[in-house]
Amino acid sequence: MRVDKMDEYPYPLFFEATDFTDKEKEKVRRYFQKRRDSGGGDCGNLEKLGGNVYKICFKEKEDQERVLQRKCHTITLPSGEVRLTVSRTSSPQTSDQPSTSQSLVQFTALSNMTFGYSKN
Repeated sequence: MRVDKMDEYPYPLFFEATDFTDKEKEKVRRYFQKRRDSGGGDCGNLEKLGGNVYKICFKEKEDQERVLQRKCHTITLPSGEVRLTVSRTSSPQTSDQPSTSQSLVQFTALSNMTFGYSKN
């Protein structure tokens, strides 16, 4: 009997982000694999669904739930720090929100910020 990837990783989470390079996608996937970093565990590859929406699926429901409990995840990429807000669904919370361009602007602003202390 053949096991489909969908069956192997049946617990998806979604988030919005600007385009990731292949290297960045792998780094994000590795972040979600590490329980101490994200609360996650065994997961499949990062999948772009369209627009700015990505999906990552977990093998165990408990891993999915732990990642979801943290809600906001900060990942350091070569291009800067990225903050991802995960959710159980791929659609926005309310239908009267502006298009994803607002989220894109917020994401871009966060990813361009430097975090740390200035030397004054």
